[in-house]
Amino acid sequence: MKSFSCRLLGTASGIPTKTRNNVSTVLDVNNDYYILDAGEQCAASMLRNGLDYNKVKAIFISHMDVDHFAGLPMLVKSMILWARRQTPLQLFVPRDAVADVKNCLAMMYLVDKALGFRLDILPLSEEFEYRDANISMTFHGNRHIKNRFCRNPALKDRYPDLQKESFSFCIQLKNRKMVYSGDLACPEEMDAFINDTDILLCELAHFTPETLFQYISAKNVKRTICLHFHPDWDDRDAELLELAEKYGISNIEMGRDGLQINF
Repeated sequence: MKSFSCRLLGTASGIPTKTRNNVSTVLDVNNDYYILDAGEQCAASMLRNGLDYNKVKAIFISHMDVDHFAGLPMLVKSMILWARRQTPLQLFVPRDAVADVKNCLAMMYLVDKALGFRLDILPLSEEFEYRDANISMTFHGNRHIKNRFCRNPALKDRYPDLQKESFSFCIQLKNRKMVYSGDLACPEEMDAFINDTDILLCELAHFTPETLFQYISAKNVKRTICLHFHPDWDDRDAELLELAEKYGISNIEMGRDGLQINF
């Protein structure tokens, strides 16, 4: 029988707080770890939560915003210095960022000859499905990054190559389904895959809580964990839970760094 749990390493948005690191989650399936985004401090958070670097099987980056990626180099470095890792590691990033990520890690001397293990940097896209003995995962594009450039035409014209992809993840764990929202332009971007979700890990930074709760109330979602909090909602858990209740949502939790979720 397989066991499933996840640990929230970071629950802040792009603005960390005194009690929240940037976003990162470890999914533990049968003692194999899958990391969903690698915000800053994820390496230290793993250590402080007693999580073994050598159990990480794959890392998935939803998009290239710094708060979802900046912890990755130190995580890889910790695998070298702390864990003396030898087994291969798969890192999945949006396909239009693969070359940039390779160059970024090389600039920090995180290259094959220095690692002591093989690091495969692989493209993530809507056409790709990750599958192993534990899980299957599909990737669903959203407009989080595109919206930023649409709101700022000068940015769009000056940096056309930076308009990279952004994804949500749909994860199938035997007879259970998990959705990881990543960052969204709006909750409706989850329409195609949200129904019949056992556990939803959803951001709360790019739209109001009312918008999210109204959306969830109309969907078949058994349990919701909010994360990626805008600082405006830091330390206001009771308020948010009361607001969710007004929309008829009772099975919802406000994520905290270090929270372990069993399911």
